Amino acid sequence: MFSKVGLLVLGLFTLTVWGGQNVIAETQSNLVNQYFSKLDYRDYSKQMDLSNFFEAQAESLPKAPGETKDIYQFKTKSAKKAFLYSLVLPGAGQYYLGSKIKPVVYLGLEAAFWIGYFSYHNKGEDKEKAYKFFADLYWDSEKYIDSLTLLFSDSCAKDGGCNGLDTSIHTKQDSVMAMEEYLGFSHHLQFSKNQQYYENAGKYDQFRYGWSDYDVDFYDSTKSPSPFRQDYLDQRKKANDLYGKATTFAMVSLANHVLSAFEAAISTRSYNRKGEKFAQASLKMRLGLDEEGNLTPKATVTIKF
Repeated sequence: MFSKVGLLVLGLFTLTVWGGQNVIAETQSNLVNQYFSKLDYRDYSKQMDLSNFFEAQAESLPKAPGETKDIYQFKTKSAKKAFLYSLVLPGAGQYYLGSKIKPVVYLGLEAAFWIGYFSYHNKGEDKEKAYKFFADLYWDSEKYIDSLTLLFSDSCAKDGGCNGLDTSIHTKQDSVMAMEEYLGFSHHLQFSKNQQYYENAGKYDQFRYGWSDYDVDFYDSTKSPSPFRQDYLDQRKKANDLYGKATTFAMVSLANHVLSAFEAAISTRSYNRKGEKFAQASLKMRLGLDEEGNLTPKATVTIKF
């Protein structure tokens, strides 16, 4: 057992050591502040106020030796924002993340795809106008109706009264439809020049009778299609091919939006993970002697990867 005198001496010794450590810490802090206060940073004032920066760091240092201070402030990026930005405009999410090359690449691809779309779409429209003009010149609905009437009359003469069908009580459109049904035709004449009107003129064999170079005096179903009809079909095919290419460019553009959006979201998550690891940094500052024996502040930065 310690005597009362021993306990008293031990207590005084402990207080002396603890107080000395505080004095050393306060002294070092004062010396650091004095050192920085004497530095002249006027030459760098336009770039950064280094004096204020270092003084702020010195004031924020812990008083007790051995402690660390996090000086790295990292701001995370939103993966949802990056995804939505690039989904609307390819490359926008990458720009939000800070990339300079990827936005140019994605936006350049987007521009190229839309240039391709409008180029082929306009060519398709020109080709469509051309084949419609061609049909207006060489396909006549009245010639088709006349041929249809001859076919119907010939069939009626053989059938003996056409089973009681009387086309005289119908309107022109109803009469044409009745004759087409009687002859077993699969489609009906369109009396307005809509999309189906131009499609039927070349697509279905029953409408060959409307082409001006088709001989209506012969009703041989095995007769070859008219050259005008074949030319018309070729023009329609070229127009549809051009529209198909335009659609392909539109689909690729859509894929570019989706790809850019997912890449931006993935890159943002990777950026956040790396930044959070790098953010585990600490700064220690202490006073030491340089090569000439002068008291100089020294900094140690520790970064965890």
